[in-house]
Amino acid sequence: MATQSPSGQTTGIGGEIVQPANVDQHSSDSVTSVFVNSEPIREDQVQNAVKFLSHPKVRGSPVIHRRTFLERKGLSKEEIDEAFRRVPDSPPSVQTQDGVQG
Repeated sequence: MATQSPSGQTTGIGGEIVQPANVDQHSSDSVTSVFVNSEPIREDQVQNAVKFLSHPKVRGSPVIHRRTFLERKGLSKEEIDEAFRRVPDSPPSVQTQDGVQG
């Protein structure tokens, strides 16, 4: 059950602030998303990341290590995600040493 405080705010169960249903928070002609990227993707950084991710030695390393490296180089999450989209991750190949059988 919602109650109204002396300041005019309506609070629900648990004390969260509830906006009245008849209040229009956003104009109907502009829709904003909480997922809007605040910075544009830097194409040059994405291309460098693609080159890095395409290297044979890098492809065999765990994804978390590749992502961490790119984050340390200053790429945004969106840029890293785009680079990974451009370089599909191939399944790890099974490598065996000559003459050694498990």
